[in-house]
Formats: sequence, structure tokens, C-alpha cells
Amino acid sequence: MAKQLNIAIVDVGSNIQPEKHLKLAKALIARHHRLLGKSSVVRTAPLGDPNQSDYLNCAWKIATVLDRESFKAFLKATEEQLGREKSSPPHAPRTIDLDLIVWNNQVVHRNFLERDFVRRYTLEIAPELADSLPAHPIPRS
Repeated sequence: MAKQLNIAIVDVGSNIQPEKHLKLAKALIARHHRLLGKSSVVRTAPLGDPNQSDYLNCAWKIATVLDRESFKAFLKATEEQLGREKSSPPHAPRTIDLDLIVWNNQVVHRNFLERDFVRRYTLEIAPELADSLPAHPIPRS
């Protein structure tokens, strides 16, 4: 019996050697999952502490046979492999940040609604989501 193929959109960001870490993260993800699309990369100012480098951000559309929780665990393990320190403050500089934004055409992370730049580049690779924007807040995942 074939496993169900799930489609994820991941919000990707880095402000510590961002070109290097985005490339490494994409390579690690592509080893285990199929990259279906990628948005343009945008530069954004850091949230919280302004005394750090700007971020490079984008979204990747990925096909996976993992279930949602296993895929989220894979993303966190990838962050750790690339040197992300979970003990850092929420808006500290980071080598890589991988957040699951959309799961099987359902928005699952509030950053999609709260951050215009996330919504813009997510809709760039999944324009069909514009027709089904949630009317209520999305809990943090």
C-alpha cells in the first residue's frame, strides 16, 4: 500500500550566512523529500532586536510521505543540524528557521496571516490559497 503524499509549504529564513544556510537547508530537505517549487527570496529587517543582520526569506513547496508531526520534527532536526540553537531568544539571529506554513492546502501557521512578506511569497508558489484565506486566527504550531 502506497503512503499518502502530503504537500507542505515551508517558510524559510536565515540571517547568519544566509545564502550558505538556505542552500544547505534546501540540499538536506531534497535528500529526503521532493522540492516542488520555490518562491523568490526577499530581504527583511529583523524582528525584535534591530542590531542584527537582515534576513533572507522565502517559501518552498515540498512533497513528503511523512505525516504532519513527523515532517515538523524533520524540519526541527534540520535546523539543529545547521546549527540553530533552540535556547536562543525568539528573535535572535539564526542560521536557519524552517516553519511549516501550509499543510495539504490548509494554512497552519499564523505567520501567514500576520506577516505580509510571508503571505506574499507563499501565494507566489500556491496562488490557490488566496481563495481560501482563513477568517479566524491560526494557532501557533
